[in-house]
Amino acid sequence: MLHIYEIIDKLNGYGTPDLLKLLKCEHFLPLLEEFFEKYQLGRLWDHLPAVLFFYAIFAFASGFGRFISTIVLKDKLRHLDHKARKKLRVSWAHHIVAFLNAVISSSMAIHYILKIKSDRHISVGTHTYYPEVARILSVAVGYFIWDVQICLKYYSIYGAAFALHGVMALVALIISFQPYMMNLVSYYMLVEISTIFLHINWFLIKLGYKDTVIFTISHSLLLLSYFVIRVVVAPYFVYETIKQTLDPLNNTATWAKLIYCGNVVLLALLSQFWFWKMSYNTFFKDSNIKKAKTA
Repeated sequence: MLHIYEIIDKLNGYGTPDLLKLLKCEHFLPLLEEFFEKYQLGRLWDHLPAVLFFYAIFAFASGFGRFISTIVLKDKLRHLDHKARKKLRVSWAHHIVAFLNAVISSSMAIHYILKIKSDRHISVGTHTYYPEVARILSVAVGYFIWDVQICLKYYSIYGAAFALHGVMALVALIISFQPYMMNLVSYYMLVEISTIFLHINWFLIKLGYKDTVIFTISHSLLLLSYFVIRVVVAPYFVYETIKQTLDPLNNTATWAKLIYCGNVVLLALLSQFWFWKMSYNTFFKDSNIKKAKTA
């Protein structure tokens, strides 16, 4: 974990202006500086090299994932038409990248939470800047920039719902760089733990291992982690978000507060819905099908 922190710090130490010069984009420098200053995103400006680095990592992982899919899914792809083959390969790559982001983000969040639990001198506040949390945000923002790009590029595959989810998450994460509610970001990143098992399930299904012990274990861990983190624990941090949003001392721009709080509340409600849907499909759907067949 410390190696990831060192990489991020070295990248940010290089500086965004120098990075733009390296990329032959220095003519955009005044315009970008004005934009980041206008929306109070100076901290994001400082971390932009790391954000772009992780975007590049995820883009590379996506290309590698599509290449791997032609090998591991060779037999399955052979029996599909062109449209279905394209959808499967794109989805396979997307799940690989999302899995990678979930592992990195949740690991960094757990590491940071354990650290602050042992250090009682860390200040807490709605507008407090936390360098360690900014590192986590660098990974997440890099991922969602890639995610939104893919959802728009393959809009016919993902549709409006996935694109909207990506945009909402990206905007909320960018607002966090103001800094705004960084004190809650690491806890929200814990939801990615359940996402890890969600992607493992998807891979097992596509590889034909659904009716196996491995899938049963993975699915059980998915339901357990999803219930504990998203259904039981997350609502408390949603409450904290609403409380800090309504705090009279919170002088953040109204548009930022509305977008951030609305994003958190909506995603929390979706998590509740998806948990009960997963639970129904796991415990009741199969039994209802069997009853219908024997009726």
